[in-house]
Amino acid sequence: MKRTLVVLVAAAVLVVLFPSDSIKADPPERITHFTVWYACVISPPCCAEPVGEWTLNCDGSMTGWGWEPGHGCTTTVTTYGDYCGGGGGGGGGDNDNG
Repeated sequence: MKRTLVVLVAAAVLVVLFPSDSIKADPPERITHFTVWYACVISPPCCAEPVGEWTLNCDGSMTGWGWEPGHGCTTTVTTYGDYCGGGGGGGGGDNDNG
């Protein structure tokens, strides 16, 4: 009994210390928009409005409102915005300014 409790506590500590969401662990290459829809009912969609809208910014932070992507009873539509990073690229070539 005591050993089982120690194993459970150790597992809980590991879950808290290590990020399991790869989206938040690495900065994105593009700004990413998530539209979260309620999806528990097996029938035509129940709602005309999303239950959450979130943006993953270039610095890895999430901003938005409502239910988060991956929340139970939801489906998420993902769209991509501008690329992260410095200024835009040239008109082609190898960008080797040598």
